[in-house]
Amino acid sequence: MGKYNIRLISLSALHNLKDPLILKDMILLQDDSKFILSSAISGVTPTNYQMKLTVFGRRAMINCLFHCDKIDNTIRTQPLLSSLWIKISAYDFLEGILALSGLKPMPIHELCQIRSLTIFRQEIADAVLAALECIGVKRATRYVVLRSFEGISQMNSNGHNEDLAYSKIEYLLNRGMMSDCYYYVCKIGRRILVNRSEEFCKKYLKPIQISMDLDSDLQRMENMYACITKACKIALKI
Repeated sequence: MGKYNIRLISLSALHNLKDPLILKDMILLQDDSKFILSSAISGVTPTNYQMKLTVFGRRAMINCLFHCDKIDNTIRTQPLLSSLWIKISAYDFLEGILALSGLKPMPIHELCQIRSLTIFRQEIADAVLAALECIGVKRATRYVVLRSFEGISQMNSNGHNEDLAYSKIEYLLNRGMMSDCYYYVCKIGRRILVNRSEEFCKKYLKPIQISMDLDSDLQRMENMYACITKACKIALKI
């Protein structure tokens, strides 16, 4: 509509109408005759929103450690597979840091959210930088972004939300936000691959390497992996 993209979401797509992370700051244009959404939105309080964010953040940290555990078994024999796990774990870690800092991760704005953080624990600040290095935002170019998105689209066989994703990529590219665009595209790939079996990832490792822009520098991977794992454990104790 005009210069805006409008996405229609059916009520059945909202798995939990009591989830504060879904409902907070939602602008309701029209409700049904039973006022289901307006009732749910009015029930969101700062306390339960913060509680849900904390749970989300801790779960993301645990997921990060889970994926980091896979690296021990593959870093010497399958460095590219380890590179995929550490890239996935880096996204988990950054989501967790944002949530534990009181911010709901918003994929298209996530890199901007991370830049705005003030982190007082040096170990965690170092791990945030390591996670960004692991994701590879400094390698972002228009060619790499479009190549990655093409490969990721092929892995996403059902094409779910592909047009919406492309409109967001176009938005970021047109504004010269190359690093943000790269971060967002690889996050789409992470969402697709995180639930794939290890056998699938091994079978399609070469196209995954290209699509996810994976790095196979063992020494760098080991340093980033150790830094992120240590910070995860610290964050879970806070």
